[in-house]
Amino acid sequence: GLPGMSSVLSDTDLLKVRIVAVVSSGLSMFVGLFSIYFMYNYDHRKKLFRHELIFFLIICDFIKALILLLYPIIILINSKLYASPPMIHTLGWFTQFATEGSDFAIGIFAIHFALLIFKPNWKWRNNKSGNMEGGLYKYRNFIWPITLLIPAIMASLVFIDFNVIDYVDPSTVNIVINNDDLASHFKPRRGGYKPWSAWSYLPARPVWYKYVLSWGPRYFLILMIIGIYVSIYIYVLRETRRIKEQFHEFNDSSKNSRTDINKDLPWYR
Repeated sequence: GLPGMSSVLSDTDLLKVRIVAVVSSGLSMFVGLFSIYFMYNYDHRKKLFRHELIFFLIICDFIKALILLLYPIIILINSKLYASPPMIHTLGWFTQFATEGSDFAIGIFAIHFALLIFKPNWKWRNNKSGNMEGGLYKYRNFIWPITLLIPAIMASLVFIDFNVIDYVDPSTVNIVINNDDLASHFKPRRGGYKPWSAWSYLPARPVWYKYVLSWGPRYFLILMIIGIYVSIYIYVLRETRRIKEQFHEFNDSSKNSRTDINKDLPWYR
């Protein structure tokens, strides 16, 4: 069978899962193409830095949808490739890169939006559109390399312990599918990407791969985004309350002024 591979689905269930993956990924690609066309043809005079971040997010999601479409199609056409390490590692790397790139873009967008609210005086002119930009626009030349570099590093760190041979004790697992038709001469390795039912992704164990390279950063981004938007909500609420109080004070002072003026009129007496 496949070295280092585990499965809990029957052949019929695997077929259903892969068909669902093909259909959903195809729909995602269709929406992605429409979004790319819309963003590319958007009026350049109205384009802002946040549109570039959204465009990067769409590209990452499109790459992920493409990889998630290719993997099940390739397996359905030729199941022997299920035991092909070059294909597994290549598709797994791009899946991880696109996933982390999307998450990172969402985090950068949240920080950019927060700076637009809390630092409204930060303004720089966009030489392409002529618009005044705020937020992280000034640091865009540093943001783009970081946005590409960090997901690439995180996708590559999966190959740590790739040379460690990691056999599984058969007595500790429940064999559902033997996969003898996919017998491979490759040895099971701890690191690297693994072929799951509908995609190639991080290994199940050791669990630090998922905690450090996937769910850990994702939970951090979720908490950061929640904190940012709660802070924005509180800030806007306070500013709205302050403006209302100033408006009421202005109305009261206006009424008092009119009363004082009327007192000076002859017919008021």
